[in-house]
Amino acid sequence: MRGGKRSNQLTNWLHFAVIGATAAAFIGLAGCSAENKSEAVEKLEQSELHQLGSSCKGPFFEIRDGNFSLVQFDQKTVLQRDIRIADVGSNRVAMTANFNGIDIITTISVNVGLTVARIESVRFSPEPTAEQLAKARLAPDTLLKMAKGIEATPPMVLCPRPA
Repeated sequence: MRGGKRSNQLTNWLHFAVIGATAAAFIGLAGCSAENKSEAVEKLEQSELHQLGSSCKGPFFEIRDGNFSLVQFDQKTVLQRDIRIADVGSNRVAMTANFNGIDIITTISVNVGLTVARIESVRFSPEPTAEQLAKARLAPDTLLKMAKGIEATPPMVLCPRPA
């Protein structure tokens, strides 16, 4: 079986990157904060987030210098700028970015050993109005589809950054 499951996982992984870039384009983003530096927040900020099972090789996400980025083929693409990260309890971290008064809030759960992360939910606050969606030239269900696509991201292993 050529490609198979591994190829589908990479396709899903890269699909998230495209969705994330689309979200960043619409949601824009401002306001970094160092509040609530729990162990889970620090671990996320100090790690490369690789697809689980990748042996910490290949494309990865990172939170660095207040930005959420995708790194692949030695090239970094900032998906969200000036994010805010806060511990929300029970080994869950909220990553928030803002544009024109609308927050995109991505909740990431981290296992007890702080080695595996999973995107738990994506929501918008407040919900975008029909006028805002029209101005951004988005169909009403686009953000819901985008959020569901991001939530389907495979689990990620938190790999140490090289020195």
